Amino acid sequence: MMVAMNKQSGSNGVFAKTGGKLLGVLSYDSAVSQTLLNVWAVFVIAVLGWLFLLPQVAFILLVGWQPTHVAVWLGVLSLIPIGPGLTAIFAASRAVLAERGYPGHLTRTFFASIRQASRGQILVWAIASVAELFVAYDIALFGTAPSVFVPAVALAMLMAVLLMASAATEPTTPHGTVLSLREYMAAMLVVVARKVYVPLTWLFLLIVVAMLSRIPLVGSMLLLFAPGLWGLLAALVTTMFRFGATAVGER
Repeated sequence: MMVAMNKQSGSNGVFAKTGGKLLGVLSYDSAVSQTLLNVWAVFVIAVLGWLFLLPQVAFILLVGWQPTHVAVWLGVLSLIPIGPGLTAIFAASRAVLAERGYPGHLTRTFFASIRQASRGQILVWAIASVAELFVAYDIALFGTAPSVFVPAVALAMLMAVLLMASAATEPTTPHGTVLSLREYMAAMLVVVARKVYVPLTWLFLLIVVAMLSRIPLVGSMLLLFAPGLWGLLAALVTTMFRFGATAVGER
């Protein structure tokens, strides 16, 4: 009987140890749980990001690029949500990095960043829309001649960099003081000039994510996660190189 009791207590001890290890693996602070939470956060950001890309996707599928007034205007209108979407993706991705896990109210953070956008960010969105219209008409009227096409592409890339920079640059100093429109625009341009390699890295990451999404079999899944994955990588680069809120205070 004593032997049987010892065996039973030994088996109970093994089960207790196994259960303790399993609970440790599944606890909120464990590496497994944090990884799953981060994957879920990237998925949420990706889905929300695609909401702002849907007009462009609809334009490509339903209209497509044509050298006509209707196509040019519809194409430019479909690009307008990208500026606010970039701002929201950066804000949500930074929240994920700051929380080191899935932060509460991620959707609220996403849309609050658009509602609370500074006048400088809104101005950049407006300038980008005008530049997009100029580039679209330039290519529609003059075709792909190098003398026209190269400057148009350069202007488009410049506006893409400014849109990303405005999304990553906080409208306040590290001390919480709200920057005026002139101060914000000056700070953003100075930061871009000093650390131009950061926006170039964002563009490079965007190209990498787009190329990975074309891989057979897994490409469609990566495409679904693309906005969130790019946002998280871009926010990580932004934090590593102190681009944004800290850099504004270093002007």
